[in-house]
Amino acid sequence: MPDVSSMWKRAAADYQRGAWGAAVEGFRACWEIERQARTAHAIALCHWQQLNVDESCRWARQALALDPTHAESHALLGTHHSDRGETEAAVEHHSLAWMHGRITQSAYALAREPSFDVNGKTADDLLGTPAEAFVGRDWVRLLFAKGELWRRRGDLARAYGCFNQGNEILRQQLPYIGQQEEAVLARWEKQAQQCLESKEADAQKEAECDYPWVFVLGLPRCGSTLAERMLATQEDVRAVGESLAVPRAYRILAQEPSFIEVLNRIGPVPASLRASIRGQILDCYEPTVSPTTVLVDKQLWNVAYMGWLMQVFPNARILSLVRHPGDQFVSNYTLLFGDERRFNHSPEDFAHAWKCHRRWMSMWKSLYPGRLFEVRFEDLVRQPVRSLAPLCESLGLPGGDALLGFSQVGGVVTSASQAQVRQSLNTSGLGRWEREKMHVAGNTASLDVLIEEYESHE
Repeated sequence: MPDVSSMWKRAAADYQRGAWGAAVEGFRACWEIERQARTAHAIALCHWQQLNVDESCRWARQALALDPTHAESHALLGTHHSDRGETEAAVEHHSLAWMHGRITQSAYALAREPSFDVNGKTADDLLGTPAEAFVGRDWVRLLFAKGELWRRRGDLARAYGCFNQGNEILRQQLPYIGQQEEAVLARWEKQAQQCLESKEADAQKEAECDYPWVFVLGLPRCGSTLAERMLATQEDVRAVGESLAVPRAYRILAQEPSFIEVLNRIGPVPASLRASIRGQILDCYEPTVSPTTVLVDKQLWNVAYMGWLMQVFPNARILSLVRHPGDQFVSNYTLLFGDERRFNHSPEDFAHAWKCHRRWMSMWKSLYPGRLFEVRFEDLVRQPVRSLAPLCESLGLPGGDALLGFSQVGGVVTSASQAQVRQSLNTSGLGRWEREKMHVAGNTASLDVLIEEYESHE
């Protein structure tokens, strides 16, 4: 009989190194020999990593058919239901994941789910569970879950007691090194100035190719998901969320010496390379993108790639979203992201990152005049039709009141705004700094300066 234990270890190793296809095959081989809930769950996780949600759900249900108390599978199904906006099922599965396995991802998901009863028994149980009983990431997750529940109950003092503790742990584990970003940005700014003096940056003619894309940029919690969903109400617009297509294409292209120099500087991209770079990026978007489709990519970390992206796609636009620094800080500070945003954990770090991002946007705006459209978050939620009108007009989109139907746009939403964008437009995110600043730990002096400057231009 085959050694299932060794087969499992090999499949798990494939999973850890990101070889999802090989991992699926390995776990399926284990499944054929020995049908266990943990194997079905492992296959479900592989399909999730491959963005095959339907298969992931099917295998998670297989796991629960074998073991109805399998907490990890309840958590995974809860996540899938949340992403699809199926709130009742999401709450049910996450509650079972917490009850059967104390899964902290589910605890945090419940705290963030608007339909979850924050005064119910499950919430009481969660708040009564000592965070110190957990270690590592689970400890931090439970702190943020408790913080969100106390915030929703209206007890900001207790809420920020949890948020401050969680952020201090994360700041110590993953310190923000502002000098590194300064050095990278200064190098790019120097190259940008040289391009401005020679006027080479935007030299390609718009008729060279189609692809009227929109790259949405801003710091997290800037309204990117809301803007994307609004644009997705328009005909022939495809929203791809926080796509990894551009970063993935960059990693592939950077392995070729002929491309690496072009990708790591600002300057004209040789015609001989433009088509190859464009083709590689198109291959990373799935399914294939039509040349006339308005693709909206809100991967915020694309900010450093704009120097060559805007040349490779000369019909592309940038939608730059900017938000009140204080409101944006507390919105980040009270959220636990799946990938670490190291500048989120103190007001000083966030203020530095906010200023650096404004420099990035100023640089791209000077290099690509007429192709960067800046919208304030406050205008987006108060006057969405008016604030997006210039961008829509440049893309040949009708815009108008159809933009207000964003909450009815279907599809999966995986960002932290998944609940908000399925509700009607509201201004609840405005003014949070004034209401909550007294509870924030740390020195807010540098953030206060940015707030004063921002408000003076309102």
